[in-house]
Amino acid sequence: MEATQPRVPALTEDQWTDEVRAILAPTTALSGGRVFNIFATLAHNPKLLKRWLLFGDHVLSKSTLPARERELAILRVGWLCRSEYEWAQHVVIGKLVGLNDDDIERVRRGPEAEGWSPAEAALLQALMGALLVHNLSKCATAALSGGRAYLLAFAPGLLLHVAVVLVLLVWRGGL
Repeated sequence: MEATQPRVPALTEDQWTDEVRAILAPTTALSGGRVFNIFATLAHNPKLLKRWLLFGDHVLSKSTLPARERELAILRVGWLCRSEYEWAQHVVIGKLVGLNDDDIERVRRGPEAEGWSPAEAALLQALMGALLVHNLSKCATAALSGGRAYLLAFAPGLLLHVAVVLVLLVWRGGL
């Protein structure tokens, strides 16, 4: 994994509005008083944060996708995108839902690695195809911001909203 700095920095607690504090309060009960970086980053856009928490709760606890397959998918995308944060968070979550060290190592090697069930290999292969076709790279982020670093300083909430819309469009097959 390459070491990267966040494209949109997380807000520190002293930067949170009262609205953000109220939205984030329930999340700390599940994390030992800690606010995950993704939530502190999405705090730039409180409306998006509120909806993201609903979406994330569905994905992690109410989805029809079994937890094992969900975590394999998230880990594979995290690995392919070289997202240190996503990888680290979901190695922990994956182990909580039953992944072992061999499973996690196989995620790195991909769908061709020995030991996957046919369904797991197909899932990982499909993810690779989707990412190759719709690669939201650093170049895409630079293009969104027009290469201007000041956009992030003035409108990180807007950039986050655009990124989420793009991801959902790609997921729906709209791009």
